[in-house]
Amino acid sequence: MKPIKKALFSLKQLLQKIFRKNHISDIEIWDCYQHLAKFILPRIKALRTQDFLCYPNDVTSISRSRTVAKDDDEYDQQQIADWKKNLDEMIFAFEYALYGDASGKEETDFYLKNFGEDPYEKFNKDFEAGTLDFKNDNVNYEIVNQAHQRALKGFELFGRYFLYLWD
Repeated sequence: MKPIKKALFSLKQLLQKIFRKNHISDIEIWDCYQHLAKFILPRIKALRTQDFLCYPNDVTSISRSRTVAKDDDEYDQQQIADWKKNLDEMIFAFEYALYGDASGKEETDFYLKNFGEDPYEKFNKDFEAGTLDFKNDNVNYEIVNQAHQRALKGFELFGRYFLYLWD
């Protein structure tokens, strides 16, 4: 019965996208941030891989900017390096939006890559074993809080530099 329910739910979402005036299904509204992150993350990653010819004029200071950065100018190269660090923080934030609160391989890989351990490892093991006790401290909230704070900074950078996401 579960596959039939899932198919009917998917059909309902499809029909909402087809027949609604705005072409947005309920699931896209309920998990709006995840749907946006799925769209934005690959584009910021692609932008990050580019060879930058310019940078936002306020990465660290608005006192000096160039339309085209010079390869032999140390200041320009430092500004581009700072811009790439900001893009890396934005990438982290969108990965956190997709994987930071998930359960599964993506979530584990996200935390292992960024923090060297999965803060939900004990929770997931206890859950799978049927021994989950919510009274015990089975989540490393220090790592979870670090990830959350870093993601908030990445989203602040995204908002600040939204109009500079071009090359």
